[in-house]
Amino acid sequence: MSSRINQNKRIVVDYVKSKGITEAQILNMFVSRLSDNSLRLTKIGVQIFEQYFPSYVIKVKQPFSVKTIHIYNLEKEMLLPYYIDNKKIVVFNEKDAVDLKLIDGDVELWSRNVTVNTQDYSPDFK
Repeated sequence: MSSRINQNKRIVVDYVKSKGITEAQILNMFVSRLSDNSLRLTKIGVQIFEQYFPSYVIKVKQPFSVKTIHIYNLEKEMLLPYYIDNKKIVVFNEKDAVDLKLIDGDVELWSRNVTVNTQDYSPDFK
């Protein structure tokens, strides 16, 4: 998972660099400055990305509060950067937008489904 995220982030960062975005702006675009693995955007990052990529804003089903499990699953599943707060999620991949729209912006349900779908239920033949 980590190498895929690093590769995707590297491609995205190289693209925005080619558009004249400075290193300082890139450092402020992503939430996690301590790790190069995160694709989660800051408010500044989402504004920059919306200039260069089509964005899809999905209102999050209320009541909602962003939790660590949501971030973990988003990091695991998203191919492109994303922004999330307690009211909306902004994605830059049409497939991700459709998946979230189909469940009416219920990030909690989406996160549970991701967790369940990645578990291995095959029998253990020892």
